[in-house]
Amino acid sequence: MVIPTRIVNEILALIRSDMAPFGGYLHLDRKNHDLPDCDEPGYFTCEGDKPVISVAIGSRLNTEWLPMVLHEYSHFQQWKEDSLVWRNCFIGTVDVSDIANLWIDGIIDLPGNTSLKIFGSLAKLEYEAEKNTIKLMRRFDLQMYVDITRYIMEANVYISSYFWARYYRIWFPQLWKDEKLVDLMPVDLIDYVTPEASKYVHNKIWSPC
Repeated sequence: MVIPTRIVNEILALIRSDMAPFGGYLHLDRKNHDLPDCDEPGYFTCEGDKPVISVAIGSRLNTEWLPMVLHEYSHFQQWKEDSLVWRNCFIGTVDVSDIANLWIDGIIDLPGNTSLKIFGSLAKLEYEAEKNTIKLMRRFDLQMYVDITRYIMEANVYISSYFWARYYRIWFPQLWKDEKLVDLMPVDLIDYVTPEASKYVHNKIWSPC
């Protein structure tokens, strides 16, 4: 079952009208399954104070890509409101995700407490964004079309991946696609890692055996 066009258009119109006063825009890439410039299905950026949401639709059903749009829209709202979790992801004008990338790539070193703070801030940012995404999905009654419980379990994988990235010093792109890992996740949103999931990641993903 797909989400009716009327509901999709209502949500997209809301997002575009909310972004318009800031000169922002919503870009839906209908050709690609992942965005060519980041190998991910979506992102929010505000470089130059011009907010942009970009999501790859490709061949996805709207039950898959519309929640992605709402997730990135949640980041826009964090930026617009200058929320604490958004501010905590910057050191001055430097985005801590850029620092995280440099550290994972081995270009810089970080003390253990600094890397913990950085990756913890990123996980908290995603946790709050997911909370708002779930709230928006329920506001528009998307539970009639989207398995929100499964979405929450996938979101838990995504949030947890920041802690695993810090532990193993490697990114785990699109780890939420691993169905076995998702099955290990709680049905309520969490901002921590579970022992069962961490063991799975170590044994099945990180271990060379």
